[in-house]
Amino acid sequence: MNLKLKLIALAGIILLSFSTLKAQTNNQTFTASHLKAAEEFLIASRTQDQFDVMMDNVIKQMAEKIDDNQRAAYIKVMKAFNRKYLSWKVLKEKLTSIYAAGFTEAELNQLNSFYNSPIGKKFVAVNAELLQRVNTLTLDITAEHNTELEQNLALAYKHTDPPAVMEFITPSIPLPAPKTPEEH
Repeated sequence: MNLKLKLIALAGIILLSFSTLKAQTNNQTFTASHLKAAEEFLIASRTQDQFDVMMDNVIKQMAEKIDDNQRAAYIKVMKAFNRKYLSWKVLKEKLTSIYAAGFTEAELNQLNSFYNSPIGKKFVAVNAELLQRVNTLTLDITAEHNTELEQNLALAYKHTDPPAVMEFITPSIPLPAPKTPEEH
């Protein structure tokens, strides 16, 4: 899949995410104290610290699938796009509304008490590392059984067109050629 199609696919995923985000936050209004509690939760849980790092990691993972001669340009464009539209600074109010919609003000205050406690601070400090270990474990298991996964996916799409995102899932799978009209 060429760079243009990959960018279009990524943009589609991002737009779908934002349409869901808009649907979740449009019909609700919150008190100032409820929004403040949600914001304090995002700060206490270090979501702010982790958000931009997470977005950078997504770009790095996607860039690994781009040809070497196009990778630097892809990273530059995606980082600029993220700074403009997907950074913590830009999304903070919308993220605050999402968390306000998910928790009552009292629940957010309880969460804030936990995250500001010694054990809550420890949880935040070690959770990212623990999640990275879990991620590494799942990637290792997937790599160990990649041949089986590739075979099963190839069989699943033997008589149909594979989804456009197939290359992002397992890039080494040889994709079947598109069917001609008489084959459908």
